[in-house]
Amino acid sequence: MLFIEGPRGKPDGDFVKKLEREYLFRGFRLLIIPYTQFFHLIFVTDEIDCNEFLRFILQTARETKFKEKTVRYLSKLADEIFGLGWKL
Repeated sequence: MLFIEGPRGKPDGDFVKKLEREYLFRGFRLLIIPYTQFFHLIFVTDEIDCNEFLRFILQTARETKFKEKTVRYLSKLADEIFGLGWKL
């Protein structure tokens, strides 16, 4: 799982490392990166297909048992921001 730490996210000490170890112990690979690093990764990508990327995000949300209300919210938000005109 990838979590992006926002500009106000300032974990104390080794909190992130402890959290990543705890998730690994439970069988999950957790990666927490600063938003600046995430944007750098996006900008070095040749081309981003927003439609495919958002479908991936929403499909992953469903498969990981996000609440349906959350999935609908993400879908609505994606449609408002990117104007893709699709509903999942």
